[in-house]
Amino acid sequence: KVSIQLSTEDFYREFPARSRPADIHGILMQVASRQDTLRGKILAFQDSQRRPSKRQKDLLDIMRLSRRIRNLENCFLRTWRRKLNRPSKHVTTH
Repeated sequence: KVSIQLSTEDFYREFPARSRPADIHGILMQVASRQDTLRGKILAFQDSQRRPSKRQKDLLDIMRLSRRIRNLENCFLRTWRRKLNRPSKHVTTH
């Protein structure tokens, strides 16, 4: 099963220019870079209207992605990585 997400929001406008080719079950596709995927997850996590279970999944995805991105030079990403390593009063990770 392959899920494809499309968005026309301004936040995502530059994502295609930074996309990367990937083999998805034998189909070569352009996919968002890890950094852009992380940015999208952070944006989704910050949405207070989002279901708590979705925000919990976003948080876990953010933690996994931030560990897989070797070069977190971007201050924005370093700041979020520090925030995610602190306990949150709104979302638990147990």
